[in-house]
Amino acid sequence: LVMVGADDTLTPPALSRQLNAAIAGSEYREIPEAGHLSNLDCPEQFNTILLEFLQRHSGTASAASRPPASAFLGRK
Repeated sequence: LVMVGADDTLTPPALSRQLNAAIAGSEYREIPEAGHLSNLDCPEQFNTILLEFLQRHSGTASAASRPPASAFLGRK
């Protein structure tokens, strides 16, 4: 999921669309009237989009196929 605020100037929608295009199978969602902190600017819209995404994709990857959390923290 690539989610961006329509008014985000730090990671603008155009950059987010490029990121979405580079990730196979990703989904792009843009929140109108939100900036870089779309979760704070429009929490209801942000949470709805995120929850719908998680519901659609729950159970799609087994724990064995997921990288360990440390992979996202730069640790081994």
